[in-house]
Amino acid sequence: MKKQYLKAILAITLAAACLTACGDSSSKSDSKKSSETTTTAKAVNTMPQQQGAPDEPNQDIDDGADISESATDEPSSAEESKEANSAEEEKEKGLHLSKIETFDSQNNLIYLQEYTYTPDAEGGNIECTITRTGNRIEGQSVTESSSKDVVKYLYSKDFNMLAFYSGVPQILRDEYIYDEKGRLAKIINYDTNGDIEKTTVNEFGSDDKLTKSTEYDKNNEVYKEYDYENGKEIKVNWYATGYVTENEYDNNDNLIKSNIYGKDGSLEETMTYEYDDKNNPTYYKDYYTQADMVRMESKYENSYTSDGYTVKTYSIIDGNTELSSETEFDNDNHCLQELVYLNGNIVETTKYTYIEIP
Repeated sequence: MKKQYLKAILAITLAAACLTACGDSSSKSDSKKSSETTTTAKAVNTMPQQQGAPDEPNQDIDDGADISESATDEPSSAEESKEANSAEEEKEKGLHLSKIETFDSQNNLIYLQEYTYTPDAEGGNIECTITRTGNRIEGQSVTESSSKDVVKYLYSKDFNMLAFYSGVPQILRDEYIYDEKGRLAKIINYDTNGDIEKTTVNEFGSDDKLTKSTEYDKNNEVYKEYDYENGKEIKVNWYATGYVTENEYDNNDNLIKSNIYGKDGSLEETMTYEYDDKNNPTYYKDYYTQADMVRMESKYENSYTSDGYTVKTYSIIDGNTELSSETEFDNDNHCLQELVYLNGNIVETTKYTYIEIP
């Protein structure tokens, strides 16, 4: 259990290395969708962005970076939807994921995710069917696993997200509504009974940049609100808990600090970020102010070549557990491979394969 817990923490910390690059086809990059994370570096931000704008679908889909066993039975919204978001470069080139393969320390294939893209009956939209097989358990191969499920995304012909379906039989879980300018104006999330579970409403300025995103619960009451300036998330009000998050950015629009305040207005947690001259992260720290404790500290080594670049990540959890990864990207920020280590020993290797869709 401890190993699974640590692997889950590692995955959450390191998965963002592939969030931008390894996601599936996506909506427009300037339209906010419906998850709990956001990537602010201009290239690929490998640091955990714990507070973020609504960004992607929030149902039943595992992470594009193939997270290890989750710390909970149900995946969080931040984990479930990352496959649906891709880099703008990927969209422009028409490259989309076709396969994700995860191998354990003995090189056994323990998780397989396969993608199929087909025009719908009307021919104007594209259906993406994702078949997932495996339990991500050390020593249990995909062929031995009893775990298999299928989910489906519906995209417009230019790969704007329209809907997400899951379950047996498959039912609508997320619906995406655009305004007359093609901006993502509303997301409606449904529960397994088909009732509205959450609604996200986006507001835009005259420059078409996002200015506010408001989340309503099933009773149509506001429980979370995001404020933006120049498209950057500045403040988050968590009405359900009374917490407030305030973010700061550098001149390159990289997130450099997130302060979280409690119900009484006192500072409870601070996350700080540093970047290199290519806007890729080099340092991250999560500090609990009131407990005077560093929860997580990560350092990133970025190596650049003519063919792409590699990000090596070193993280310390609770001061004594070493988590690390090595992730390879091409020049268009497509994640190619990720190696995950626990206390210096490799625990997983994940490989990504792409296909071109006109």
